[in-house]
Amino acid sequence: MKIFYTLFLSICILILSGCTPKLTVKSLHPSLIPNEKINSIFIEQFDSDHINQTEAIEDKLLNTIIKQKKVFTLKTNEENVDAIIKGKVLESSLNYDVYYKKELNRQRCRIYEYDKNNKVKRCIQYYNRYIPCENRYYKVSTKVELLDSNEEEILFSKIYTKTREINKCYDEYYYTFPRFTRDKDEINSSLAVEIASQIQEDLAPHYKYFDLEIIEEFDNTTSASDLQKKSLSNIASLIEDDKLKTAQDLLKKLNFELENKSWEVLYNLALTYEGTFNLTNANLLYKKAREITSNIESLTLINNAINRTKRNLEEKIKAKSQLP
Repeated sequence: MKIFYTLFLSICILILSGCTPKLTVKSLHPSLIPNEKINSIFIEQFDSDHINQTEAIEDKLLNTIIKQKKVFTLKTNEENVDAIIKGKVLESSLNYDVYYKKELNRQRCRIYEYDKNNKVKRCIQYYNRYIPCENRYYKVSTKVELLDSNEEEILFSKIYTKTREINKCYDEYYYTFPRFTRDKDEINSSLAVEIASQIQEDLAPHYKYFDLEIIEEFDNTTSASDLQKKSLSNIASLIEDDKLKTAQDLLKKLNFELENKSWEVLYNLALTYEGTFNLTNANLLYKKAREITSNIESLTLINNAINRTKRNLEEKIKAKSQLP
């Protein structure tokens, strides 16, 4: 047992020590209607809407906030609006399968065995009990259309579908199902809220999040002292803790000491700029890091960073043009 515990502990230490530190950054991206600036909207009551789909969309769009400012203004009529939203709840359904779960009923003994030595009887076979169960399948499908203010052109159209599966057993009952509610409207209304969140992401500028690898050690090609190696490791911890300004100052100092010859330092420095939304500087530093390494794995990491920051900068510019 002691050997097993020691082995288990060693494996855990190896796994934990092998974890690469990450920095989570966010980047602003445009809606799926990049050539239109849509801020004032009228939302018509959706057809066949018994699950508050219209209200869920109104709530999500009304509370879309970027840079502490609301993106959309919802109007009560079609006058002087940028676009009109129409739609229909195509499906709001619940299907279910009934089955019975078999298990031993240890409160009811079927056959006893008498222990003469101890003068007690012992149950050697129990009755079975059959517990009623069911699988429930909830589904909501909603069609959404975004039209121009004159309702002459469809700017965007999509069908959204959300499902949920719930398994329910009634252990307190045997053989017969109890009377119960399956909460169809309640569950499907919650699915309508999930659909509204997807619609919000498609129609509004929004943030995307990226988990980025932090370099905490120099490779064999970098000439660094033990103190500089320890410094890089400490800086990596600062970046992971989102203390980017402090990490940035220390990296600039370390970069000066190493005379711009460490791709690891330049890469981490670029991370701090990317984490503080300065994608232009981040992109330039990633390119400098690429110039001083030939390691295939490192180049793949850096090239991904260059492409990501270039793409995210372009997306950010588009998204900002859509804001009021």
